[in-house]
Amino acid sequence: GSSSSSSSSSSNGVEGGAQIHPGCDRDVYSIMTTGRNREQVFDTRNDPLAAYIYAQLGDEGVSKALAKCSFPMRKTRAKQLLLFLPQTTVKLVGEDIAELACSRKETVEQLLVELDQERLQQQQQDAKIPTTSGA
Repeated sequence: GSSSSSSSSSSNGVEGGAQIHPGCDRDVYSIMTTGRNREQVFDTRNDPLAAYIYAQLGDEGVSKALAKCSFPMRKTRAKQLLLFLPQTTVKLVGEDIAELACSRKETVEQLLVELDQERLQQQQQDAKIPTTSGA
């Protein structure tokens, strides 16, 4: 993507009312949301989940997120990736997964709670308030 004109901000919305990240390539986003021109037997035509996450992160954010990935994905790295993603994105997707995968609902909900706690701890560490010791 060499074009970065943002003269029109209409149709900047994503499902759920979120905004498309300014670093998104419109062609890539369009393919993810509306699909490719030809149907493949082995693949879905579009990918709404990938489109939503891409719309939240943009090209640069996706590159940074991919840097958090290693294969095979281990629990620690998976958590790092989830903590990197915007909290609202993880929460929305997690809640939807919990509703769809009923047998995993409690596990997913517990993970969301753990991620919230870890984010809070990280924010507290990042905003360390210098303590004045002494009398």
